[in-house]
Amino acid sequence: MKRFPTGIETLDELIDGGFPRPSAISILGEVGVGKSLLCRQIMWNALRQGVNVLFYLTEEPVDEMKEDLLRYGWDIDIFQKEGRLKVVDVFSKGVKFVEESVMEPEELVKKSFNFFEILKEGRDYYFKAIGGGDLLVFFDSLSTVFLGMETRKALAFVQNLKWATRVARCVGIATLETKVHDDKVENTIKSYSDGIIEMKVIEKDGKIIHYMNIPKMSRSDYYQGLCSYNIGKDGFTFSRQVFE
Repeated sequence: MKRFPTGIETLDELIDGGFPRPSAISILGEVGVGKSLLCRQIMWNALRQGVNVLFYLTEEPVDEMKEDLLRYGWDIDIFQKEGRLKVVDVFSKGVKFVEESVMEPEELVKKSFNFFEILKEGRDYYFKAIGGGDLLVFFDSLSTVFLGMETRKALAFVQNLKWATRVARCVGIATLETKVHDDKVENTIKSYSDGIIEMKVIEKDGKIIHYMNIPKMSRSDYYQGLCSYNIGKDGFTFSRQVFE
């Protein structure tokens, strides 16, 4: 079975060499635990390995994303010019949607942004731009979808994302904020996912400890225990020595 290594040595050891292909992976955690940064580091490593990447960006515009990436020395411009990276800037589409609207604010809130339309951009990129080549897909974050449309439609959108991983034989990675949605949403996301990474932050003896666990990873041998992580100038480092 072909896998997509994350390019983060310890994380690849924890999940048997990388994510199984095809699969739909969810990264869950509260605000500020590093979900987006983890996605971006995996994206950067994949691009350097020659993998095509499709990145749906919902919580900030692409120029701000690039500025943040440069803090770690990750310059993605060359990959965009080569056509190996496509960023779908959903955030800016939302801003434009508001700017062009002539409705009253009350009516604007009632009108849902059409997230299904953005799937067409991904479809065209896969079938036309890269001709069905190897693909890694990120959706950061699903919380924007659940806050922007009714739950039933949002769950249908997530199901479509999983089906797309099978069509493209790819790995899809999506983030979701925890303690923002009701238990039904979180539990449904977990049931839809082939793999789950949970990221958390606790305080112990006056110190902030970041840790993660992997409760599920289909078709894989994976480390079933807590693992600590740190975020430094080069991105993520992981360790199984959690509370020492």
